[in-house]
Amino acid sequence: MSGEPTPTTPGTSGSGTSATPPVSLTNNPTPSQRIDENGSTVVTNIRIPTKCGIEYMRFQKKWWRTPDPIKNPPDEWGQEYQDGDVRIMTKRKVRFEPYGLTDVIEFHPTKKTPPPCN
Repeated sequence: MSGEPTPTTPGTSGSGTSATPPVSLTNNPTPSQRIDENGSTVVTNIRIPTKCGIEYMRFQKKWWRTPDPIKNPPDEWGQEYQDGDVRIMTKRKVRFEPYGLTDVIEFHPTKKTPPPCN
């Protein structure tokens, strides 16, 4: 996974009518599901690379960058990747919320692309 979800909208079918009840975060959503909760949208099961630290994330077909890069992720984080949810706060701000951890990382869109990671 590259952080590029294939979003679905819970509670609607192709005709726009309700097919299933809305899903909340407590109902164990399926991968790459979009959930509207508490005034923001959450996209579930996103994977970001952690091998060379955490500075960039690919999400919604564009690059995002954190203003506070993490050179060496905490031991609790995955060594190559970390899975979590992305909460869309505004068009210019998202938060990565890693599974099972209290850390939250804010990202903003950027025109820069990340340098190669060796």
